[in-house]
Amino acid sequence: MPPSMLLVPAFAPPLTEEAVKKCNKAFSAEVIIPHLLSLSHYFIEMTDKTNILGNLGQDPYCPTLRTLHERLANGQYGPSLLEPTFLTLEHLKTRVKQRTDIHAVERPLADFEDLYYALIARLQDLHDLIKIRLKSGFSQLTDLVYEGGITIAALHTDLEKYWLFLNNAACGKALDDAIRRARAKATRDEVLRQVQANELSRQEANETIKKIYEPSFYDGILGMVFVNGHNAALIAGVLNVRYKDLLAVEKRMALKKKGLPTSKPKKKVKFASEHEKNNQQEVVNQCAMAEEHIESQQVTDCTERFTELTVADEPTPNELIRLKDPNGKDAVQPFTPIVSEPANYTTTELANNLANQPVTEVINRIADHFASGPIKQTTSQPIDQFITEPAPKPPGAATDNHPLDMAAIEAGIHHERAQQEALYNHLQWEMRFQRVNEYRNYLRNQASRGLLDNYKVKRRSSGNLRRDRGAQCSWGGYHGRGEDVEMAMD
Repeated sequence: MPPSMLLVPAFAPPLTEEAVKKCNKAFSAEVIIPHLLSLSHYFIEMTDKTNILGNLGQDPYCPTLRTLHERLANGQYGPSLLEPTFLTLEHLKTRVKQRTDIHAVERPLADFEDLYYALIARLQDLHDLIKIRLKSGFSQLTDLVYEGGITIAALHTDLEKYWLFLNNAACGKALDDAIRRARAKATRDEVLRQVQANELSRQEANETIKKIYEPSFYDGILGMVFVNGHNAALIAGVLNVRYKDLLAVEKRMALKKKGLPTSKPKKKVKFASEHEKNNQQEVVNQCAMAEEHIESQQVTDCTERFTELTVADEPTPNELIRLKDPNGKDAVQPFTPIVSEPANYTTTELANNLANQPVTEVINRIADHFASGPIKQTTSQPIDQFITEPAPKPPGAATDNHPLDMAAIEAGIHHERAQQEALYNHLQWEMRFQRVNEYRNYLRNQASRGLLDNYKVKRRSSGNLRRDRGAQCSWGGYHGRGEDVEMAMD
């Protein structure tokens, strides 16, 4: 191993679910969000200045670090936080059209979940690229990453600082709780929407909302996905699965708006194998398959709004890096992660406080913390003015209500976790299979090279022997191959 490799240690252990559960402190959103935005912008800008750090791509319909950063800056939303059983094609189209005028720094922390995963993947990717370039001898620790920039050694030191901050238990605690609250808020909004659409009674809505914030149910809500210990390829696969339907609908709507065909024309291509042909056909029909998959789900249409319940405030440290000036004057500089103590916080603090209170107070407090948009209210405003009794129906009309099935929500949570676990296992096996194939090809190449070398040696020795035989028989007046000379002598 080259001496330079000894100076490139591995990252610290990644963040785990157990560490987040044991942590009773959390950073505030005002500290985490500027770090996520600035660090992602710093990586994008640095990658554009050099070709030794890979390429982030320019495809707006691929959930890369660049795409996720630009979507947040443009006020776009990510995939819905509702359970998959609630989603329809019309809901996804509405989601694609939704925009927010709130500045990215002021958006809820739950909106940055996918950007957090992309940053974790980018850190691991850069760390692996540095090790590969040093091991292969293409780069040295003293080489500059780009002209006028920092050295590779300094970049690795900065990557370790960024890794420690993003894998801090207090950072994961804040993000995990924000995602849980956002999912609970999305379910609550769906309950209120069903009441306003006369699909659910007020009593059933009160019981459902109270159950959502009970500790037994609230703790089962899916929070962040702990992919920090996986490699960059696996995290990219998780993001691709999550954004597949949303970006497919967004792409089809954009093509339709421009008057372009929404599917690629079929072309006659000569494929090397049937397997390659099937893969190419799958790529061509990806958008159509995504839409058919969404249309097959017979669920209720709904829209969703994001809000955020912040934890105890914490002053933003001076070490926060500056966002780039719109005029391009200020370049983003590396930042030093915060070292101050996070605020005390408990995972089920809100749920425990709400569990033993009357239903009216529960709903009013939830509305005060979570509501936004047309349904926004305060504790002084009763919920009765927003939840009205169903209008009387004419004789003979159907009177069946369609309450929200909590068992279905719980089943959806378990189903989503099972899908994610299956995805992890599948991607891990794919990577192992790829490594086995690479090693098999390596052995075949080595074996072929050995056979070729042996063949060349035999040819060379045979040629020398024939030349010697020809020289020995030249006295007979015949100059030729040894076999011909022997035949002439016979």
